[in-house]
Amino acid sequence: MTICSGLTSMLPMRMLSCLAMLTSMGVWATTLFGCGAAIQLHRQAGTLQLLVASPLPLPLILMQYMIAPVATGLYALVVTIAWGWIVFGVTPEVTEPLWMAIAAISLVASLAALGLLISSTFVLVRNANSLANILDFPIWLACGLLIPTSLLPDWVAPISAVLSPTWGAKALREAANGGSHIAAHVGICLGQAIRSSLGDKA
Repeated sequence: MTICSGLTSMLPMRMLSCLAMLTSMGVWATTLFGCGAAIQLHRQAGTLQLLVASPLPLPLILMQYMIAPVATGLYALVVTIAWGWIVFGVTPEVTEPLWMAIAAISLVASLAALGLLISSTFVLVRNANSLANILDFPIWLACGLLIPTSLLPDWVAPISAVLSPTWGAKALREAANGGSHIAAHVGICLGQAIRSSLGDKA
């Protein structure tokens, strides 16, 4: 409620961008903690060894835990926008509606792909949730989900550049506020997301 109240004082196009970023932060946390909890439960049940030893690649097995956060994230984005429109009377304005939808899907997919890559390493630690706690805040901060990466220190820039959600967030902001590099940012985002998903085969 507090967040939505604050968003009503923003320009409508910026409100939509902020709502999308807030939703993406939720998708990242859900993906990371959901997969960490799943691996923890498999370890406690004694089935983790069977998963690792199975013929299928581990990221492919863990992908089922990524589908739900992606679907929930896209649903949450639509519901949040509708909530702000119906309850607070703020109609979001989008400069590039089609690119906005493409950028939102790309951003959510890249978060799931990055979570898939990171969650593959959870089998190496005894308490996966502890590692998830450490990675939650720094990742979405470095990706620019909370604030633009241009406001972060210079030494963070190389880290942000190799994280696929960074480019999805840039594409989303440009689609909502106007920009000329939306397609390039979406392409980089999807390319790095695919690379993250196939990282175990490289």
